[in-house]
Amino acid sequence: KRKELGAEVQRKLESVMVAMSQRLFQLVRQVVEKVRGKMMEATSGIKQSHEELKQRGLQLLAMKDDIVNQSKEMIADMKEMKDYLKNLPEETKRVKNEIKQELQLRVSQAEALAKQSIMTLSFQKALTAVP
Repeated sequence: KRKELGAEVQRKLESVMVAMSQRLFQLVRQVVEKVRGKMMEATSGIKQSHEELKQRGLQLLAMKDDIVNQSKEMIADMKEMKDYLKNLPEETKRVKNEIKQELQLRVSQAEALAKQSIMTLSFQKALTAVP
């Protein structure tokens, strides 16, 4: 059961990592396409003013910063997932112990109830046996 849980978690983690990698690749591709388009505009529009070119450069830097920030967030998410998976066996053990304790308590309660029922039945039997 534990191996199945571990394998399930590993498959989910791999799926998340693949999805995150694909998204990062898409974002980088979009940035590259936008940069390429902006550069084509800049080279074809040599007559444009220096300030317009400066503004476009700032926009591209902002896009790059966005990608860097998104990448950092994705890395942080991956680290968080790794920590979660690392602590999963301990959490599983803790829950298992809680369930075991609960079952032991219920078995003890059931045994006590059974003893009480037996004593009650014995007492009733004794009362009915007296002439």
